[in-house]
Amino acid sequence: MMDVQNSPYRVTQPLKRVGKRGEGKWQPISFKQLVKEVVEGGDLFGEGHVDGLKAIRDLNTPLDVKNPEYGPLANQLLVTNSTNEGRDDILKRFAFNSFGTRNFANHGSYCGYVFRAASGAFLNDLDKFLNLKPDYEHVEFALFIGTAPAQSGNPFKRQARQLAKARTRDNFDYAVVTPVLPMTSSLAAGHNNHWVPIKPASDSALVFAMMQWMFTHDRYNKDYLAQASHEAMQAAGNAHWCNATHLVITQAGHAREGSMLRASDIGLPFNGEARSDSDPYVVVNQATGELVANTLAQPARLLVEQTLDTKLGHLSVASSLQKLKHRAFEHNMHANGFYNGYTILMLNAMVGNINKKGGMMAKAGGWPTSGAGPRYDFTQFKGKVAPKGVFLSRSKFPYEKTTEYKNKVAAGQSPYPTRAPWYPISTPLLTEHLTAAMDGYPYRLKAWINHMGNPLLDSV
Repeated sequence: MMDVQNSPYRVTQPLKRVGKRGEGKWQPISFKQLVKEVVEGGDLFGEGHVDGLKAIRDLNTPLDVKNPEYGPLANQLLVTNSTNEGRDDILKRFAFNSFGTRNFANHGSYCGYVFRAASGAFLNDLDKFLNLKPDYEHVEFALFIGTAPAQSGNPFKRQARQLAKARTRDNFDYAVVTPVLPMTSSLAAGHNNHWVPIKPASDSALVFAMMQWMFTHDRYNKDYLAQASHEAMQAAGNAHWCNATHLVITQAGHAREGSMLRASDIGLPFNGEARSDSDPYVVVNQATGELVANTLAQPARLLVEQTLDTKLGHLSVASSLQKLKHRAFEHNMHANGFYNGYTILMLNAMVGNINKKGGMMAKAGGWPTSGAGPRYDFTQFKGKVAPKGVFLSRSKFPYEKTTEYKNKVAAGQSPYPTRAPWYPISTPLLTEHLTAAMDGYPYRLKAWINHMGNPLLDSV
């Protein structure tokens, strides 16, 4: 970052390409010329007409009349940023609310996105992707898997300071599990850290081995795991609850095999529509052994595997924790990606440290980076627009809602596989934008404004 400010080779004025692409020939131009050419366009490089931002900013004409969900022509502008060092809100304000393009992307994807997605699923929040953070001020032992504390994390500078301070305490130790020795685990880091070398792609195997030990030696937090709802959590005086006791349909061939058992499935009374948020999940009451709604303010049984007699016949079920126990003693877990991160986070549930002192915090605090100030509201202005359409990275939009999918189904064709992956849950992925634009799927770009981002490597 210091080189950006002090390097003698840093760019201090606008440069315009004067040779062919890849020749590396540039000439300085004024800011006035830069603005004029970017906005107006023209035959800027002697290679034919190039549309400027003025022509691209069309909020009414569909980008693709055959696929109206793609949005307006304005989506042909991509704005990218690297880490949020203060400019994110300014760039979003311009891209989303002034120009009207759907396509803004910043730091994400390779850098920690697996952990964010896993945290989102773990906390049942696949919208905001809240991610867990350690309580460095009170933690006594921390386990870092596949990461280098103080060199990573969000925000890594703050967490680096917190880790450095924690290392000065006599009651703190930590271990780093990674194939490569990170600087934060070297001897220079102190005596209370440990490096556990591991073969690449064996993280999940290690985590499941730890779970095996916890199940075998009865060393998991039963009090926390037995609280099946917010009501039960409050009655027990806990800070969190989970679905470890919720029953899962395991009946082979059942239409809802693998889904959580709900009250409507077995005729338990409830108010509302079946399989909606008002239809509670089913657990086995810890004291009576009866099937009850999870909203009952009492603990439920943890390890359940049985066959129920229902109005529709026999139904095999098992608790979530029972299924996790079975999986921990198997050897078929995917070793990378989302499921790897999700498995690692499950250790926190096993010990019950969520929102506990010295554990993992679901919310570590924050503050708005822009909003109503004493003189003006940065987020509100005359002519503000809202972006529309599908992200170029095919994110936050299910493929099954596209015209492409519907047309293939109507024509009796298989809608799969798609030309490229769709990501209905994830936020816009910086690494997907350029490949999508070059491939033209779902559509192409005409302009790209980039600030310090590297969409190929997703790094600063």
